[in-house]
Amino acid sequence: MTAGLVVALWGPTGAPGVSTVAAALAGELAAAMRVILVDANLTRGALGVLLKAAQGGNIVSATRFPAPRGAACAPGQLQDHRAGFRLLPGIPGPAQGLSVEPTALAAVLDRLRGAADLVLVDVGSRLVVPPAGMAAAGSDAGSGHAAALAAADLALVIARATRLGVSDLLLQYPLLDQALARGAGAGTAERWCVLNNGSGRRMRTDEGRVTGALGGRTDGEAPLRVVAYLPHHHEAVDDAEEQGLPVTVARRDSPLSRAILPVADRLAAAADRRRAAP
Repeated sequence: MTAGLVVALWGPTGAPGVSTVAAALAGELAAAMRVILVDANLTRGALGVLLKAAQGGNIVSATRFPAPRGAACAPGQLQDHRAGFRLLPGIPGPAQGLSVEPTALAAVLDRLRGAADLVLVDVGSRLVVPPAGMAAAGSDAGSGHAAALAAADLALVIARATRLGVSDLLLQYPLLDQALARGAGAGTAERWCVLNNGSGRRMRTDEGRVTGALGGRTDGEAPLRVVAYLPHHHEAVDDAEEQGLPVTVARRDSPLSRAILPVADRLAAAADRRRAAP
């Protein structure tokens, strides 16, 4: 069976809404394919709280407990969520005294890709990238985040649709580029950008400005393509959190959900291409 597509969702500091978007995509695509949602934010895992996950396994224990032969994780690590996908929760944070070996995290993600058509990985903003040709030293959260990005086939970058949010992204993008360059594809993973929590008449102006700034980089990094602009809809997000469901399931009629659907379609097409590859 062809291995699934691993998509790492990352955003710069400032809480741009990575977990909300990751859950929304999982909820939208779960009916069409086997989806596993992984909370690999090692500094402040939010998906377990947002989705009201049961107590049990998590990303840390999944890297430490050996998986039976042919299984992605040890028993009790993955949870079946009522929205139709499987969830590997993180550690509600900030986590204290917990660490993950980068190589162990990469190994878990590699096994998960064999158990799903699509693996969505919520990655924390902190990045520590080892020099080229060297393995990650230690188990700092930033090293784990970089390892998750390096394991991805596609990077979906979530940035706040504000001047400060765009500035944060531009400042931190070189480090993200370095992390992706450490992957098996040597930086060939596709890179998409979603601008989140946009509002008002400036939406298209901001989108054009960001597209130009990120698509025309001159510092040697690979370009980043803006694929969606998500409107701010606080009421829908609150309703989804109250129900412990992705916003695309709890409030499918919301402007936010409608704006996410084209991104889900793009991911579904990418997963289909991977399954069809020889």
